[in-house]
Amino acid sequence: MAESLAVVGPLSSLNFFRMAVRTLDLGLSYRPRPFPVFLFHLYPRLYQVSLSMRSPIHGYILAIIFFAGGCLRNEAKQGIASGAHEDLDATVWMRTSAEFFASCEQAFTAARNALDLARKDPKASALPDQADQLAKQPADSVPLPAAVILDVDETVLDNSDYQTELIENGEEYSVESFDAWVQKGAAMPLPGVQDFVQYCRESGVSVFYITNRSVEQERATARNLIAHRLMTVDIVDHLLTKNERDDWGTDKESRRKFLAERFRILLVIGDDLNDFVSTGNKPTPQARKEIATRHRNAWGRSWFMLPNANYGGWERAVFAFDDSLPRQQKIEAKRQSLHTPAVTSTAAPK
Repeated sequence: MAESLAVVGPLSSLNFFRMAVRTLDLGLSYRPRPFPVFLFHLYPRLYQVSLSMRSPIHGYILAIIFFAGGCLRNEAKQGIASGAHEDLDATVWMRTSAEFFASCEQAFTAARNALDLARKDPKASALPDQADQLAKQPADSVPLPAAVILDVDETVLDNSDYQTELIENGEEYSVESFDAWVQKGAAMPLPGVQDFVQYCRESGVSVFYITNRSVEQERATARNLIAHRLMTVDIVDHLLTKNERDDWGTDKESRRKFLAERFRILLVIGDDLNDFVSTGNKPTPQARKEIATRHRNAWGRSWFMLPNANYGGWERAVFAFDDSLPRQQKIEAKRQSLHTPAVTSTAAPK
């Protein structure tokens, strides 16, 4: 239908209805043809239906309804593709704004400064359980080698090209489309991350990536990281993917514990609360705020959050992590969430 509208030009629905009324007026004033002639070849079936109408005027009415419905459907599709997509503002901000660039550079610069402090303190750890264990160890204990943990998507690799495709096509995230994007290995590094990773290497600190990309996507992800000097071929095992081991599920806690048995984790860097701490099963937005508040002393010291307004646990929590919901119901849940109290400053935990 969208292609056929090119025949009559880019009409808005309002203009089309006005044209349709004038056409109907002509049909009432003059002897009308059984059916608009230029539609004969485009829609022969519709022409056949018009011949069964009791009067020629009914044929015109059928044509008006047919075209009006097509116009509305076409405009609805264009609305999603060109301006109404819920990820438009976030993606434009990520791709074009000086503020996003500055936020990333700021986070990695602060992380670099925190790294220097943590390296000098043999009891320092970004993981609460490990920090408790180190505090109890005698001073002459053999220290574990130092490491940092980073997430991958929207922490190290920029997937805004994928988000752009979704917006232009009026689509939402799907496992299939994201897998196709991952296999391309075309994601670019975020601002500041390459310098940070290089500084870690020069400082003798190992870099590990814990990602919820699947084990089937590990090779493509490794190639992407290697292409941007974020990982070298000889340390591909520094990429820990979901389901790589039986107990490595969506919750990243088991992978953090795996690394904590072998390394002293100085910093954790990510874009989602789950990158830092276990959030439990389907936490509400309020529960997530409470978890973040309990760990407020870690933010900006050993935990560093990158901005991601496109997607994440914050979004899924709004619609109770029910990814099967129709898109419109998810959007409505987001609208309803606007009436919940905004995130505000809270008192420091005792």
